[in-house]
Amino acid sequence: DEDTATQVQVLLEQFFYDLLQESPNKKAASEGSWTNIPPRQRSQEATETLYRSFALPFFAAQYTFCTGQQWDLHFNRLFPAQLPTTMGQNFRKCTYYHKWLDLIASLGVQSRNRVQAAIRQKFNTLVWIPFTGSDRIWCTR
Repeated sequence: DEDTATQVQVLLEQFFYDLLQESPNKKAASEGSWTNIPPRQRSQEATETLYRSFALPFFAAQYTFCTGQQWDLHFNRLFPAQLPTTMGQNFRKCTYYHKWLDLIASLGVQSRNRVQAAIRQKFNTLVWIPFTGSDRIWCTR
């Protein structure tokens, strides 16, 4: 329905912003984040276009190419099909994640599967995402 489509669009826009906002800090948090996008510009820069570009927005980055199976694992951590029993590091700070959990809790199984498939389709067009762990959005070790 149109309301759900709007919710999904807003959720995805928030997802792109939250990932950038929660990007790792240098050794000392006082040194700031590894992203080269200043905090005041992140809301404008954190768009789908940023995640579809090979020009990574970081001063330094470690990356890996994922298999399809690994990509699916990251998707399922970022957009779980069911309510998780615990929230990993940074997830509780992410507005998109709370909106996602609220959305899936409000939908029946078929609607939830359709919404998740639509988000997955968009997700699969991205070039990069954080390397997630079962307990965190950004694994840095």
